[in-house]
Amino acid sequence: MEVDLKDDGDGMTICEVNAKANQLKLINFKCVMRDELKGKIPKNKECGIINLNTSKENGSHWSCWYKNGVKKYYFDSFGLLPPKEIIRYLGRPIMYSTYQVQQIDDSNCGQWCLYVLNRLNNGENFIDIVLDIINE
Repeated sequence: MEVDLKDDGDGMTICEVNAKANQLKLINFKCVMRDELKGKIPKNKECGIINLNTSKENGSHWSCWYKNGVKKYYFDSFGLLPPKEIIRYLGRPIMYSTYQVQQIDDSNCGQWCLYVLNRLNNGENFIDIVLDIINE
């Protein structure tokens, strides 16, 4: 199943993110606001999408993480570094991309996250995924 990267102009809600992740059959998926990322991470696979605002704020921007064993990845379509909540949750080291693939006035960050997580979930290499994105 493919992820639609078209920007509809209003971004994705938590319900929309969860519904699409369910369709994509993402393993151990969670969708959270930044202050809701707590608990112990599973030893095997887990992935998620995190909004960079807290639960007391309106959502602003989605980014994502993926963990499989000792491999940990973080993707932000603006090329931002992982927030402290992700670093605390996953532990170091975390591989991440600093390439900006989304324009400031676009609202397709949720779609980018689902695209990356879907490919990782299907066993593809993080670096290859990022290179494919920036070379499109």
